[in-house]
Amino acid sequence: MPRVFFSNKTRLMNGRILLNAEGSTDLEKYTFSNALALSVKLATWEASLEKYVDSIEFVVEVRANHASEITIHTTKYFIYL
Repeated sequence: MPRVFFSNKTRLMNGRILLNAEGSTDLEKYTFSNALALSVKLATWEASLEKYVDSIEFVVEVRANHASEITIHTTKYFIYL
């Protein structure tokens, strides 16, 4: 990503990081870099959680559609219809 220097405060505008032209911008660069990394990490966790919820969705559907008993034993599901 090319660096863009701006005569005002460092900020994010229209998807571009505008760095202050005066003084050192090391702290601003680190801050934006850290924020982007945390955003990616959060998106990865959200995708992982969504995959997990989708994998156990059948339990809710079976329970809602049938008056069945669901017994959870360690990490396996036993469904008695």
